[in-house]
Amino acid sequence: MKPRDLAKFGQLLLQNGKWGDQQIVDSTWIAEATEPIVNTDGPGPCYGYYFWVYPAYKGYAAAGHGGQFIFVVPSKKLVVIYTAWPYTSGDMFDNFGELADLIVKSCN
Repeated sequence: MKPRDLAKFGQLLLQNGKWGDQQIVDSTWIAEATEPIVNTDGPGPCYGYYFWVYPAYKGYAAAGHGGQFIFVVPSKKLVVIYTAWPYTSGDMFDNFGELADLIVKSCN
């Protein structure tokens, strides 16, 4: 997917599954999928249905292989897309909190 396509998907999530006048994804499913279902026993994110949930930011993220992610913060009407080179280590994700702090704080 191109970053523009990822952004459209994030916007669809932000709009509770609605695109224009058409309901594409059930809004109830989006609400359930972006709630914490699995606790990861740490201060970081929890897991919903295919989404990482970040209670500290009141948002959630869809993370893909190699560092691609869509970060959505509904209260800020915010969608952030990040793409990276394909890799298999978890090194990039160590700085997600710093990046999210900067982004969310800049929306105040």
